[in-house]
Amino acid sequence: MDLEKAIKRLVWRFENFEVIRVNENDLDAIDVIVDFANNYKYRPFYSNIHFSKLYAYVILDLLKKYKTSIDSPIVHGKINKILNTSFKILAKDIADYLNDFIRQNLLEKAGYKNKFHLNQEERTQVLNNLSMLLKNKTNKEYLYNGAWTQNEIEEGLINQINSFLNETQKNQ
Repeated sequence: MDLEKAIKRLVWRFENFEVIRVNENDLDAIDVIVDFANNYKYRPFYSNIHFSKLYAYVILDLLKKYKTSIDSPIVHGKINKILNTSFKILAKDIADYLNDFIRQNLLEKAGYKNKFHLNQEERTQVLNNLSMLLKNKTNKEYLYNGAWTQNEIEEGLINQINSFLNETQKNQ
């Protein structure tokens, strides 16, 4: 029995009978309607299962980060902020992070150890080492301009996401 027939069945029963003795057809009609309601309720979740998994993962990560519980407004506020951020801005944030990471690595290779204050000898040594590293054209480019642009990250993410979604659709 499909949904339309199930609804018609129950409407007909209620319109035509004052006292209804429930029979197997009535129960089947109710089952069809309940199944539809449950499917309707969960359809967005199952239609976007990958998003659902990532959402749950980010919730868990935020719970750990803020050492809080699931009903914490800070966790849901952070999630809403992420979801309301444009994809371009997220790509820019990733590019900035990666470029800062590369710059930090170059500084560490030069001997900088994340100290707030270097004495004169340490400062001179780090600058000399950095000067040597910057003779490499790639190192110089990465330090001054970064290795990644927002557009490169955005295109890469779009390609990865599309590839993943296309692959999972093939496997379904």
